[in-house]
Amino acid sequence: MNLTNLAGPVGRGNNTLSSSWLLLAAAALTSTLNAASINHFDIIVADSEATIYALNPRTGERSIVAQQDKLAHPYDLARDRDGNIVVSDSGTLRVVRVNPATHEQTVLAEGGSLGVPYGLDVDQHNTIYVANSSSIVRITPDTHLVETFAQGGLLRVPLDVAVAPDGTVYVADALAGIIRIDAATRQQTLLSQSGLLHTPTGITVDGNLTAYVVDGSGRCVVAVDLRNGSQRLVSMAGLLTTPVGIALAPGGTMLVSDPDAMDLDGAIMMIEQDGTQQPIARGSGNLVNPRGIMLLPTRLDASQTANSIR
Repeated sequence: MNLTNLAGPVGRGNNTLSSSWLLLAAAALTSTLNAASINHFDIIVADSEATIYALNPRTGERSIVAQQDKLAHPYDLARDRDGNIVVSDSGTLRVVRVNPATHEQTVLAEGGSLGVPYGLDVDQHNTIYVANSSSIVRITPDTHLVETFAQGGLLRVPLDVAVAPDGTVYVADALAGIIRIDAATRQQTLLSQSGLLHTPTGITVDGNLTAYVVDGSGRCVVAVDLRNGSQRLVSMAGLLTTPVGIALAPGGTMLVSDPDAMDLDGAIMMIEQDGTQQPIARGSGNLVNPRGIMLLPTRLDASQTANSIR
C-alpha cells in the first residue's frame, strides 16, 4: 500500500452532481432506512479539500460544518460523548475537535508522537485512539496528553481503530488483519486475518459482537465475529473501488465512503446487511474524495445551519 496517497487527494474526476440526483438518493435513503431514526441524523463526511460536510438525508442538502482553519486533509471522524466531532488530519498532522453547532475548531494534539493520524475513535470516557500506520496512540483531550498505547507486536500498518462499549480496542491493520487490544493490559491478540481480508482500511463495531471492516484492495465489506474471528462477506465490488470509511446507521445499515468511486469523484454508499449497495452522494464541487464518515444527531434545522449548499 502506498501510504503517501493516504495523506493527500487520491484523485479527481469530473466533479459534477445533479441536484435532482442527490434528492432522489436522499429519498431512497430515507425510505430504505428506518425513517423515524435516520431523520434525526445528519451524515457527516470529510473530504480531501479541508472541508467537513453535513448531508441531510431528508432533503439531500449539504452544509459546511468546518472548513480550512486548522484543517488541510481531514481523514477520519468520530463523535465524542459531548456531541463534538473529532477529526484526524493527515495534512496538518493534527487531531482537531469541531463543535458542530458553533463550527469552532480546537487542536487536541499535533506533531511529535502523534505521527500521521489516519483512523480514530473515541471511547466512553472521551479518550481518543488514533492509528498512525505504525502504532496506536491515545489522547486525553482535557490535558492534550499524547501517549503510545500500542506499538510493535502484531501491529504492522494500522490504519483504523474502533473501541467497543466494553473498552476493547480493535485495529484494522493493512498487512496484519484485525487485531484486538485489551485496554487495561494492552495485550494484543490476532482476531482475524486472510480469508476475505486483503488490506483492511476501516473498521467499526456493533456493540461487543461484530466488527464491520472495509477492505481497500479487496473492494469489500466484511463482518468479523468479535468472539471467534469468523468472517462473513457482506458486500463486494459493485460500486466499491477503494473503500476507506465505514459507519453504522440505524437498523444495521452501513454507510461506506469511497474516495475513488464513480470515476474518481468519490462517493458515499449505503450498504444493507444483504449486501445491496446504493449511492447516497457523489463527489462534486468542494466535496471531493470523501474519506471519514459518521452519523450525528441533528442539532439545527437546515435553515439555521451556516453555509448551506443546494
